[in-house]
Parts: sequence; structure tokens; C-alpha cells
Amino acid sequence: MKISSFINLLKNSEDFGNLIAHHHIIPQRKAAHCGNEYFLAKEVNDALKHLGINQLYSHQYESIKAAREGKNIILSTPTSSGKTLAYNIPVFESVLSDDMTRAFYIFPLKALGQDQLKTLIDFSSKLPGKDIKAEIYDGDTPSHVRKKIANNNPHIIITNPDMLHLGFLAYHHNWADFFKNMKYIIIDELHTYRGVFGSHIAQILRRLRRICLLYGSNPYFITCSATIDNPSQFAETLTGVPFHSITENGAPNAGGHFLFLNPALSAYTETAKLFRLLCSDGFKIIAFTKSRKATELIYTWISQVDASLRKKSVHTAPVFCRKKEGR
Repeated sequence: MKISSFINLLKNSEDFGNLIAHHHIIPQRKAAHCGNEYFLAKEVNDALKHLGINQLYSHQYESIKAAREGKNIILSTPTSSGKTLAYNIPVFESVLSDDMTRAFYIFPLKALGQDQLKTLIDFSSKLPGKDIKAEIYDGDTPSHVRKKIANNNPHIIITNPDMLHLGFLAYHHNWADFFKNMKYIIIDELHTYRGVFGSHIAQILRRLRRICLLYGSNPYFITCSATIDNPSQFAETLTGVPFHSITENGAPNAGGHFLFLNPALSAYTETAKLFRLLCSDGFKIIAFTKSRKATELIYTWISQVDASLRKKSVHTAPVFCRKKEGR
């Protein structure tokens, strides 16, 4: 069944028809490309071709161009729009032109850092004759690996705010060479740094800037965020430096539907019912919850009502607060 047909069925059903408070159709959008040739370094362009990327999206092009001009950047475009390339390419080009270039990659969660390391290794492997080194330095990094990283700095260190504060800024004299040669500070998921947590991060980033100046560097920020109303103002408040915002998304969109349901019973009960209905029609589904317990309950309810679903791979995912992650 097509998703549009399923939605019509949902609207006319006794269980869900009266619960649908709003339905918005997200229109399809074609990609806005920008040619790579003569714009990127040849080595980077060849590596992208090996990865199956022949053209950049317009927002990627604008971000790279702004980075070359020495601007601090806030890239605020939707999920899966290719923001990673927008900061990896400027960093890789800088390392290719000057092997002493260093960069901090800061992520709010360790899992995001692990994903980024895989991307960096894959990208670097496609660069002929150049080994761009990247390492993770966080609470899970063994002590002997930490010493190795401190003694032999990689081009890129991936970390999180807690470890930046406790492991780098508090012992900045041990990282003098890294701070001296730092050119870029990459901060992903910038929108997560708000409220009281955001005020703490703002102080850490100001301290990071002061330490960089102490060692003679003045790195540029390249930051990424989900779509927010005031990206440049938000980034400037967080870091204390002016920002150039890029918000026009050049990535394609296959279109979709947004439905807002106002549950008559528990939201989790309605989710389980909707989950079963979608499964029975052959759709691939993921449900996000606020806790692991809620995830387990939904799975249990689904399995109890329809035993055949136990044989299928049913995916639900809890969305944790930052404090669950730790250092």
C-alpha cells in the first residue's frame, strides 16, 4: 500500500479518524547542485568521486566558500542534507595545504563522534598519498591511547563538551602544539546547547577561544544545527563571535506527510495500535519514545496482541537526555 492510501484509510478509520488534528503534505523538491570542478582541491574532488559524489548541493558550496573567506559559519538545514561534507571538506583542504593544521570536532553524544570517525577514515582513505589522522578522545578512550594522542597529535580530535572542559582546557599546557596549530572548531548539533546546559557550554567555548589566543591561534567556527529561527544570533550568543548563517537547503526532498494525532487514551497506547496497523500493511517503522521503559512497553503490547510480529524486527528507540551519556 502507498503511504497516501494508508493515510486516507487512517482518516476514515474508527480508531484514528477523529484523532487526526492536522495533516500537512511536504512537497517534493529537486536538488540544487553546484559543480565541483575547479572549485575543490583536485585530491578532494577525486575522493568525492570515489564516494559517488559528483556534485555538491548549493548549501555545501556556500558553506565551503564562506569557510575559505575566513567566516564563522552556522549551517542550519534539515536532517540528512549533507552537512557533514560542509565542514569536512574545508578541514581536509586545509590539511592538504598545511600538514600542521589541527581541528576540534565537538559532538554532544559519543555515538555521534564514533559515526564521524568512520566517515573521516573512509574519506581519508580515498585521498591518494595522504593520511589525514583523526582520533576520538572521550571518557571511553583508554589511558594509554590518551597518552598516545597527547604525544602525537592527530589532525582532528573528536570529543564532547565534558571532555573538552576536563581533559583539554584544564591541562592546556599538555596540548600546546595542538592549540597553537588549531584552525577549525567544528560543533555539530548546535541546537542542543540551550538553557542552563547551553550557558555552561558558552563559558567553555569562550575559555577555549582564550586558550587558543594564548598559544597564538584564532580558529574559525563551523557549526551545524537543525532548522531554527535565529541561527546566527543563537551561534553568536553561544560562542561570542559573529557568524554567517546558511539556511537555504539545496538537498533533494522526496516529499512526505506530517500528521499530528491528539490521542484519546495514552499516547503510548495509540502508538502501539498505529505501529501494529503499519506493520500489518508492510511499512518500515521506527517509534521514538522518552525512555527505555516506554520502548519496552510498546514492544510488549505489540507482541501480545499480534504474536506474528515477534518474528519481525520491530524497532523502537528511546530518546535520552544528554545526562544519560556522560563523559
